[in-house]
Amino acid sequence: MQQEKIFTEDEIDLRELFKTIWKRKIFVVSFSLCITISSTIYAYNKMPIYEVKSIMEIGFLENKIIDDPSVVEQKLNIIFGVEDKNTNNNPEKGIITSIKKDKDVKNFIEIKTEAISNEIALAKNKEVLEFTKQLYNNKIEQFKTFLNNDIINIQREIDYVNNVEIKN
Repeated sequence: MQQEKIFTEDEIDLRELFKTIWKRKIFVVSFSLCITISSTIYAYNKMPIYEVKSIMEIGFLENKIIDDPSVVEQKLNIIFGVEDKNTNNNPEKGIITSIKKDKDVKNFIEIKTEAISNEIALAKNKEVLEFTKQLYNNKIEQFKTFLNNDIINIQREIDYVNNVEIKN
């Protein structure tokens, strides 16, 4: 007798459930309509955010990487305030969301920016790339000067050999 009582208590009466919902149909419809209208208004008024992602390769000078990618990543994160939400939070001017080195390839750095238009996000991304280029431009120019001096010295040696050694 007790087992029969347990089974009857565990049953769900669907008719009773539908009757309860039918009694509250005005509330259910008005609540659903209110949520639908408010979510539609929010979706149409929300500003779209565009994301631009680029991957920058850190170059080599004479089979040696210009700078350690971890160091470049830290420098750029500090200079552009990626972690500081007070200075880096205006989507109208562009936001740098992340600068991190690639885990798989040791000399690649990924830069992500967001803005209210694709052009602004792209410009902010290019700003980071140009700054990085200028940051290491002096090092590259010094290397070029060093190579040009070596070329001039080698050319002088060739001229000396051609003019003096061959004649002797």
